[in-house]
Amino acid sequence: MTETTLAYIIDEDRVLFLERNKREKDIHRGKFVVPGGKFLPGETPEECMQREIFEETGLHVESFNLMGEIDFPEFSIGEDIYCYIYRVEAFSGTLQENEEGYLHWVHMDEIYDLPQWEGDRIFLPWVIHGKRPFQATFPYVDGKLKEFTVTWR
Repeated sequence: MTETTLAYIIDEDRVLFLERNKREKDIHRGKFVVPGGKFLPGETPEECMQREIFEETGLHVESFNLMGEIDFPEFSIGEDIYCYIYRVEAFSGTLQENEEGYLHWVHMDEIYDLPQWEGDRIFLPWVIHGKRPFQATFPYVDGKLKEFTVTWR
């Protein structure tokens, strides 16, 4: 199982998205995702989230909340992904380019119009508007969401 993080960076009524379009063989190519990535050996979820945000955006995290955890069984062939989902509300620094895609501040009213993974559209409001932590499973088959389950804590 691969452990990862995703971080929804919120600035008033906008969310920071990464348009993944720079790498030819990127499973997320053509989609808008939030900053995040795989753990390095020995990292905690918080350390991974903070490092990935800095690497992908140039921003430093000042305040965050763990909103939930999602299991993506067999997300890609032979790989189960377990993801810690964060909401970041305070940060510092200046946005900088990265090698994965282009960064965009997207108004809350427009985020559902973006090309995203189907499951992201489901759990996005849980992160942005939610007050209760969640544990969910989102199995995909051939890039399509099969179903999902969620338990509220």
